[in-house]
Amino acid sequence: MPNRDLKLNALSRFSKSSPRLVLEEYSHCEVPAGCGGVVLRWRRAEEPFTMWLRQNTSARTMVMTLDGENILWMTRLSVNWGHHLFAMSFEEVDLSHGFLLFSARLDDQFIRILQPEGEPEVLSKPDGKWKYTLDEPASEEWQSPDFDDSSWAPMVAKTLPSKGFHGHDISDFCQRIRDIGAEDLGIDADTDASRVWIRRAFTIQSPTQGQE
Repeated sequence: MPNRDLKLNALSRFSKSSPRLVLEEYSHCEVPAGCGGVVLRWRRAEEPFTMWLRQNTSARTMVMTLDGENILWMTRLSVNWGHHLFAMSFEEVDLSHGFLLFSARLDDQFIRILQPEGEPEVLSKPDGKWKYTLDEPASEEWQSPDFDDSSWAPMVAKTLPSKGFHGHDISDFCQRIRDIGAEDLGIDADTDASRVWIRRAFTIQSPTQGQE
């Protein structure tokens, strides 16, 4: 019957929002006709959400973890609500100039009805939240969000060089990260050291926190 046909321009009547659910992009309709369809799904707000991570550095070697688990330099992360920590160790890095650009944000591909509270993005900025030390930590506890880093120094604004450790041009990719809102960071120290350890703690508060 004609009145039972699906009318796309009427779908807005069925739009829903919920403090307990998040509407996200799940997959795409891939057909020869190229319909460009998008498959959406509802997900419980208490479940992990996704962050995109992008970073650039002039160091030869970098190891990065999220809550103690190794992660790649450009990847999609599933992040639970709560307290978290990005931890990084750099080797063979020239500390006389900036060496870190970093961006971790909510996945732009997700269609979100509800935004979390807290810090939905983590950007490299000279805001006192990025802490470093030149002294090798005595244990892996430094990778924990609850580690006491009060003796660590804050990172400062310092421009990255246009070329990476191997001499390749990194300026275009660096600019893309800056366009997101990240800033070049380095350390305020006159040192011959070539190793550094960095912490950035952050908190994502569940939008349903306090609800029964």
